[in-house]
Amino acid sequence: MEGLPNTIDIKEPPYSLDNEIEILGSILDDDRLLLDIKDNVKTSMFYNQFNQYIYTAMLYLFNTSVGISTATVVNRLQYKYPKNEELLSYALELRSAYLGKKSFEGKVELLKDDYQKRTMYDWALKRLTHDMSGIAGSNLVKEIEGMIDNMGIVSNIEYEKFEDYIDEWLKYQEDDTVVQSHKLGFKLLDELVLLEDSNLMLIGARPSVGKSAYATNLVKNFCLQGKHPLFVSLEMNKKEFMNRLVSNMARVEARKLKRKVDRTPSDWKDIMVAKDKISKFKFNFYDKGGMSIEQLIGLCRYLKKKNELDVLVIDYLQLLTSNEFRNQKQNQVSFISQKLKQLAMELEIPVIALSQLSRANVEHGKPREPFLSDLRDSGSLEQDANIVLMLHTDDVDQKFQDKRFIKLFVRKNRDGRLGQINYSYYGDYVHFEETLFNKQTCQYDVVDQDELTVPNENKNLGDLPF
Repeated sequence: MEGLPNTIDIKEPPYSLDNEIEILGSILDDDRLLLDIKDNVKTSMFYNQFNQYIYTAMLYLFNTSVGISTATVVNRLQYKYPKNEELLSYALELRSAYLGKKSFEGKVELLKDDYQKRTMYDWALKRLTHDMSGIAGSNLVKEIEGMIDNMGIVSNIEYEKFEDYIDEWLKYQEDDTVVQSHKLGFKLLDELVLLEDSNLMLIGARPSVGKSAYATNLVKNFCLQGKHPLFVSLEMNKKEFMNRLVSNMARVEARKLKRKVDRTPSDWKDIMVAKDKISKFKFNFYDKGGMSIEQLIGLCRYLKKKNELDVLVIDYLQLLTSNEFRNQKQNQVSFISQKLKQLAMELEIPVIALSQLSRANVEHGKPREPFLSDLRDSGSLEQDANIVLMLHTDDVDQKFQDKRFIKLFVRKNRDGRLGQINYSYYGDYVHFEETLFNKQTCQYDVVDQDELTVPNENKNLGDLPF
C-alpha cells in the first residue's frame, strides 16, 4: 500500500475543448446569449486558457455595452495581450470553428458539469498523491465542503490590478483632451461642478419652483453638444415638452404655443428656425406614464447597445416604481436610488434625477433654503448621489410676473466645492440666466455663456436666437 500513490494512472482532467468552442462561437453568432449566462458561468469553468481570455473579453465588451464580434473581441485581446500572437490567431479562427449543432443551454450545462468533475478531480488527485495519515477527518470534511462551495455559481466581475492600471492612468493625465465631456451648459455651474460618466446627480426642489424647466434647459444643452439624452418624463407628455423646448429656443411665449394664439409672422419665423435645430438633435423621450426601475434599466441597456444613450434625465425619481418593496415607499426609493447609481456605473453615463423635497423645509408657511436632509422619502439619496443641486425661490407667490429669482445651491459635490449660483428665470420662455452681483452698480449682471459645440467641430447646432 505504501507505493499506491506512485502507481496511480493519472488521466487528463475532464473537459471538452469542442464544447468550449461551441459556446464561444454561439456567443459570437448571437451576443444576446451572454445575457443568459454572464451571472452564472465564471471564467474558470473554461479549461482552455485561450478560451478563458476570450470569455473574459466578451464579458468586458458586454458590460461596457460594446457589441460582441470577432473584431471587437480581437481588439480587446490585442489591448490586454498585445504580444500573444498565438492567442490572436486562435480568436480569429474561433468563429469558423463554430459548428452550432447542440442547443446552447445543453452546451452550458456540459461546461458546468465538466467544471464540477474537474474540481473534484483536482481535490482527489491532491489527496491521493499525498499522505493523509496526519490529517484529521474533520479537516478533510471541511476541505470537501469548501470544494463544493467553490463549485457555486458566482457573478463575473472583471477587476483590475493597480500595478497594471497606473500606466493607463498616466496616459489619461498626459492627454490634453478636455475633461468635461458633459457640460451642463451654464458657465458658473460648469466651473463649480464636473459632471462625469458614472455620476448620479440629483436636482431637488419644491413643487412649482422650476426643476422640470431647468431639466429642459439641461437636455437642450446636451443636445447642442451632440449628445444622445434620454428624458424620462413621468409628468409631462411630448407635446408639453416640445412646447417648452421651442419656446425656449425661439423666444416665443409658451402660452402662444400651448393655446395656439397671437402668433405673429416674426414668431413663426423663429419657430421654424428652432424646429430646424431641434430636428438635428439626437434625443429620445419617454412619456408613457408609470415606469418601473426594472423597465428603465432594460430600456437604457437597449439604447446604449445601439449607441443612442449618453446621458439619462428622469423627471422625477419618486414617480418611478419597483417590483421590490411595493408597500414600503422609503425602502423602495432607496432601492431605486441605488439602482440608478449602479446603472450610471454599469453603462458609464451620467444619470440626472429630479427629486421632490419634503414639506419639512417649510417654516411658518414660507419655504426656507433647502438642505440634504430635505430630500424626500429616503436618506440614501444623499449617500448615493455624487452631486446634489437644489433650487430655491423666495417668490412663492410669484409676485414677479416677468421673471423669478431662483437660487441654485450645490449641497453635495463629491470631488469639488460647494456653492451658490443665482438665476433669473423667465417662465414665459422657460429660460434660465445665470447672474452675478455687481458691487459697483448694486445690480445683478447676466453672465456671458460659453458656446456649446459638437465635439471635433468648430460650430454648434446653430446660434440661439437670444
